[in-house]
Amino acid sequence: MKLVENTDNSLNIISSATSDEIVVNGNTIKESCIINSKTVMTDLQLKSIEQLSSTHIEYLLSNQPEIIILGSGLVHQFPHVELLHPLAQNNVGLEVMTNKSAVRTFNVLMAEDRNVACLLIIG
Repeated sequence: MKLVENTDNSLNIISSATSDEIVVNGNTIKESCIINSKTVMTDLQLKSIEQLSSTHIEYLLSNQPEIIILGSGLVHQFPHVELLHPLAQNNVGLEVMTNKSAVRTFNVLMAEDRNVACLLIIG
Protein backbone atom coordinates (compact mmCIF):
# COMPACT_ATOMS: atom_id res chain seq x y z
CA MET A 1 0.00 0.00 0.00
CA LYS A 2 1.24 3.47 -0.87
CA LEU A 3 -0.07 6.43 1.15
CA VAL A 4 0.33 9.97 -0.12
CA GLU A 5 -0.68 12.90 2.09
CA ASN A 6 -2.00 16.11 0.61
CA THR A 7 0.35 18.66 2.22
CA ASP A 8 -1.36 21.84 1.07
CA ASN A 9 -4.37 23.30 2.88
CA SER A 10 -6.90 22.28 0.25
CA LEU A 11 -8.96 19.12 0.32
CA ASN A 12 -8.65 16.27 -2.13
CA ILE A 13 -11.02 16.86 -5.04
CA ILE A 14 -11.61 14.23 -7.69
CA SER A 15 -11.98 15.84 -11.11
CA SER A 16 -12.65 12.67 -13.11
CA ALA A 17 -12.82 8.90 -13.10
CA THR A 18 -12.81 6.77 -16.23
CA SER A 19 -12.44 3.04 -16.79
CA ASP A 20 -8.65 3.28 -16.48
CA GLU A 21 -7.75 6.37 -14.44
CA ILE A 22 -8.75 8.77 -11.68
CA VAL A 23 -7.63 12.39 -11.47
CA VAL A 24 -7.23 13.81 -7.93
CA ASN A 25 -6.02 17.40 -7.53
CA GLY A 26 -4.53 17.24 -11.02
CA ASN A 27 -2.64 13.98 -10.36
CA THR A 28 -3.53 10.96 -12.49
CA ILE A 29 -3.91 7.61 -10.73
CA LYS A 30 -4.14 4.46 -12.85
CA GLU A 31 -5.14 1.98 -10.14
CA SER A 32 -7.78 1.47 -7.48
CA CYS A 33 -7.43 3.89 -4.59
CA ILE A 34 -8.89 5.09 -1.32
CA ILE A 35 -9.33 8.85 -1.00
CA ASN A 36 -10.29 10.97 1.98
CA SER A 37 -9.91 14.69 2.67
CA LYS A 38 -6.12 14.65 3.06
CA THR A 39 -4.76 11.33 1.79
CA VAL A 40 -4.79 9.11 -1.26
CA MET A 41 -3.96 5.44 -0.72
CA THR A 42 -2.87 3.41 -3.74
CA ASP A 43 -1.27 0.01 -4.42
CA LEU A 44 -4.32 -1.77 -3.02
CA GLN A 45 -3.99 -4.81 -5.33
CA LEU A 46 -7.70 -4.47 -6.12
CA LYS A 47 -9.04 -4.88 -9.66
CA SER A 48 -12.68 -5.82 -8.99
CA ILE A 49 -15.35 -5.75 -6.31
CA GLU A 50 -14.88 -9.52 -5.90
CA GLN A 51 -11.32 -8.89 -4.66
CA LEU A 52 -12.45 -6.51 -1.91
CA SER A 53 -11.21 -7.85 1.44
CA SER A 54 -11.43 -7.09 5.14
CA THR A 55 -8.02 -5.39 4.85
CA HIS A 56 -9.49 -2.86 2.40
CA ILE A 57 -12.38 -2.27 4.82
CA GLU A 58 -9.86 -1.64 7.62
CA TYR A 59 -8.08 0.93 5.42
CA LEU A 60 -11.40 2.64 4.74
CA LEU A 61 -12.21 2.78 8.45
CA SER A 62 -8.74 3.96 9.52
CA ASN A 63 -9.67 7.67 9.56
CA GLN A 64 -13.01 7.04 11.25
CA PRO A 65 -15.25 8.33 8.46
CA GLU A 66 -18.95 8.90 9.00
CA ILE A 67 -19.68 7.55 5.53
CA ILE A 68 -17.88 5.41 2.96
CA ILE A 69 -18.51 5.67 -0.75
CA LEU A 70 -17.64 2.57 -2.73
CA GLY A 71 -17.18 3.12 -6.45
CA SER A 72 -17.45 -0.36 -7.94
CA GLY A 73 -16.14 0.60 -11.38
CA LEU A 74 -18.19 1.02 -14.55
CA VAL A 75 -20.93 -1.31 -13.31
CA HIS A 76 -22.91 -0.95 -10.08
CA GLN A 77 -22.00 -4.01 -7.95
CA PHE A 78 -22.31 -4.68 -4.23
CA PRO A 79 -19.57 -6.32 -2.14
CA HIS A 80 -20.09 -9.51 -0.14
CA VAL A 81 -22.27 -8.67 2.84
CA GLU A 82 -19.90 -10.41 5.29
CA LEU A 83 -17.31 -7.69 4.63
CA LEU A 84 -19.69 -4.97 5.78
CA HIS A 85 -20.10 -6.03 9.44
CA PRO A 86 -17.27 -3.74 10.69
CA LEU A 87 -19.07 -0.75 9.14
CA ALA A 88 -22.25 -1.53 11.06
CA GLN A 89 -20.28 -2.11 14.26
CA ASN A 90 -18.65 1.33 13.87
CA ASN A 91 -21.86 3.11 12.84
CA VAL A 92 -20.41 4.03 9.44
CA GLY A 93 -22.73 4.50 6.48
CA LEU A 94 -22.03 2.92 3.09
CA GLU A 95 -23.10 3.98 -0.38
CA VAL A 96 -22.26 1.78 -3.37
CA MET A 97 -22.37 3.21 -6.88
CA THR A 98 -20.47 3.44 -10.15
CA ASN A 99 -17.21 5.39 -10.12
CA LYS A 100 -18.68 8.41 -11.91
CA SER A 101 -21.48 8.69 -9.37
CA ALA A 102 -19.04 8.07 -6.51
CA VAL A 103 -16.83 10.97 -7.68
CA ARG A 104 -19.75 13.40 -7.75
CA THR A 105 -21.02 12.27 -4.36
CA PHE A 106 -17.56 12.40 -2.77
CA ASN A 107 -16.96 15.96 -3.99
CA VAL A 108 -20.35 17.14 -2.71
CA LEU A 109 -19.75 15.59 0.71
CA MET A 110 -16.26 17.09 0.86
CA ALA A 111 -17.73 20.52 0.03
CA GLU A 112 -20.13 20.02 2.96
CA ASP A 113 -17.10 19.37 5.21
CA ARG A 114 -18.19 15.79 5.89
CA ASN A 115 -15.75 13.11 7.05
CA VAL A 116 -15.93 10.76 4.07
CA ALA A 117 -13.75 8.03 2.59
CA CYS A 118 -14.04 6.87 -1.01
CA LEU A 119 -12.80 3.67 -2.64
CA LEU A 120 -12.69 3.75 -6.43
CA ILE A 121 -12.04 0.47 -8.21
CA ILE A 122 -10.12 0.57 -11.48
CA GLY A 123 -10.05 -2.83 -13.18
